[in-house]
Amino acid sequence: AERKISEKSLDNLKRFNQENKAITRESIEISLLQLLDKKDFKKITISELVERAGVSRAAFYRNYGSKEEILKSIFESSIAKITKSLDGYNLKTDLYQVGLFLKEVKKEAKIISLAIDYNFEQVLTKAVYDFLEKRNGSSSNGAGSYLNSFWSSAIVSVISKWVKDGMKTPAEKIAKLGLPLFPHKKK
Repeated sequence: AERKISEKSLDNLKRFNQENKAITRESIEISLLQLLDKKDFKKITISELVERAGVSRAAFYRNYGSKEEILKSIFESSIAKITKSLDGYNLKTDLYQVGLFLKEVKKEAKIISLAIDYNFEQVLTKAVYDFLEKRNGSSSNGAGSYLNSFWSSAIVSVISKWVKDGMKTPAEKIAKLGLPLFPHKKK
């Protein structure tokens, strides 16, 4: 007679596999960040990365196709933290919004700087665009969508310059430039 696995056992196995995958990915990402403190990204090998993470090469390639993919994943997580924290604020004035946004960016500056170095600005631009679309309630085929596209590129340009310049200019001073980085939905 054929032995069958119960639904509960299958669910437990799926949950275990998901948790294991998350732990593996986190180990690889943390290891890459630690190695980046010591050497240039291009000089880091997959071998030293998996050794530091305590995972096999097979586990690495089950989760990522390249080192760049890890960096992109780390960057996407940082962006998600920034936009999630902004969702929690009641954004009333442009000045206040820009100041909050820049403070959140500052918390993730190291990751953003790396992402800029490796040409992942398009990931940030898309995240800002999606944030603006959600915030402003624009439809993807309306004129507001073009405005959101414009502002998302402008915001990323300002962030890139500010982070690459070492954030020497205080966030409050940039906020006072008067740029409506988070335009309000027209009523």
